Amino acid sequence: MSTRKLILATVMTFTLLPCYANEAQSDNAGGAVQSSEQQTGGIDTFEKPRSNILAIQALPIKDLNLVETEEGVYFATSNGRFIIKGQLTDTWNRKGITTPEQARSTYRVPLSSLVGTSKTQDNLATIHIGQGEKKGYIFLDPTEQYSQVMIKLVEQEAKYSFDVVLMPRKDPQSRQVAKQVWCAKDKRQALLKAADSDYQELEQKEDCGVKELYANIVASMLLQLQQVPVVVRNDGLRHLGVPEDMDAFLAVQ
Repeated sequence: MSTRKLILATVMTFTLLPCYANEAQSDNAGGAVQSSEQQTGGIDTFEKPRSNILAIQALPIKDLNLVETEEGVYFATSNGRFIIKGQLTDTWNRKGITTPEQARSTYRVPLSSLVGTSKTQDNLATIHIGQGEKKGYIFLDPTEQYSQVMIKLVEQEAKYSFDVVLMPRKDPQSRQVAKQVWCAKDKRQALLKAADSDYQELEQKEDCGVKELYANIVASMLLQLQQVPVVVRNDGLRHLGVPEDMDAFLAVQ
């Protein structure tokens, strides 16, 4: 197939199958239940939709997709305007991307891989919640509605637990509450009170530093997190929003 025909087929495919335009997330900033990368790996894979295109898989790069054809693999923008032929390398996971399966795996980014050290998470401002086995991390803002739902969900379940990574938004109240929670003598209790929108002055530790809160912001930028809450499993699989079925999300391979 000529490059022109291949581009035309790509454009037709992207036009007729618009549901796979972006990374698996809802445009709703705080939907109680949102799409999971665990369900789609960021995008649905369509077997032989038309022409000689075998599969299309989104990448965690805005509007860039891996396209597998009978003649090989290339990369294309979502509108089909730009076609890239050649090698794409994931430096965080230290491997090339040549198949839809490898493209889906790029959505799994363990925190330890961000700077190449297993101590990355030790520098974050985290608060442990839940009673069961630790399953990962939750990036959240304790003043945000669905983050509060997530805190209560984990606390009510005895079978798993998470480290909460405080990720305040830009408004002054959010930052102030995050600082108060982090500097409280009883961080977990302060977080639970914040989940009930109880922002009354909490007993604070003396000489509390907030450098860890800045580390949280850096980590969220590296992970390209724009909204909260975000669940990050131990293996790096992410979910934006409150999972409809937490057990299913945690169990998927």
